[in-house]
Amino acid sequence: MKGVHSQDYYRLLGVADDADTAAIKRAYRQQIARHHPDRQVDSDEDMVRQLNTAYAVLKDDKARRQYDRQLPRIRQKQWLSQQRARFSEVRHEFGHLANAALVNFGKQKFDRIIFDAHRTKHMGQLAQRAAAHFGRVWQRFADAPAKIGYDTTCAIGLHTVYDGGEVLIHWQGTHFKAVLPSGLSDGDIITVQCHGSPVRVGIQTKPVSIYVKSLDVNYVIFLSPKQASEGSAIELPEPIDLTLTIPPNGTYPAKIVLSNQGLRQATGVGDVIVHLSVA
Repeated sequence: MKGVHSQDYYRLLGVADDADTAAIKRAYRQQIARHHPDRQVDSDEDMVRQLNTAYAVLKDDKARRQYDRQLPRIRQKQWLSQQRARFSEVRHEFGHLANAALVNFGKQKFDRIIFDAHRTKHMGQLAQRAAAHFGRVWQRFADAPAKIGYDTTCAIGLHTVYDGGEVLIHWQGTHFKAVLPSGLSDGDIITVQCHGSPVRVGIQTKPVSIYVKSLDVNYVIFLSPKQASEGSAIELPEPIDLTLTIPPNGTYPAKIVLSNQGLRQATGVGDVIVHLSVA
């Protein structure tokens, strides 16, 4: 089945990337039973079409190989779409809070402020009330990140992805240190303690093209057309600390597996998987 796909069929069916045909078939039957119009009154025809397409691609070896070559770019686009949606949600929430605060100020506070101004000679009291009110408005802005799942963000490098460690986090005008575990990916949310208070931290990886799956570290690299045609040297940062030589006129997308270079745990050692595509 040829064509450009936009869905992550593995995640749609809820199977691993290396699932065999039998596992894919079982997952497909379970998912289709939830949505098929012959079995459900409130069926989702669009979901049924997506599940049928996913199964048709993944059960066919040739179609699956072609799809797997597109998968890194599909996941990269999905990640970018999630970030745009997250930004749009934050922007909408802040706009809503600003409008609500101004309306509340106009309707509930204006008459009282004017009344107090005429009534008292002590304008300091009036200033204190106004400051207290704007403090409450500001707190509503400060609380907005909690509505999208985290209180603050923290950018981590590849060393922290591998080994975890102590990081400096900024939250509500202060900095504090926290110890993060290894194996975090971009978009993960983890709860840490700041002076006894729980703080939800949204993880951002540097660069953002890294994601962790099980013990494997996946590194997505987009080559320019010039790099793809003329060849190039790509340096992977520490702790990988390797230079990949990209030959000229290669076939892309391509995947390079560096065995036993991934995360290390008591259960085993993962790989580093470099996904190469042309931007």
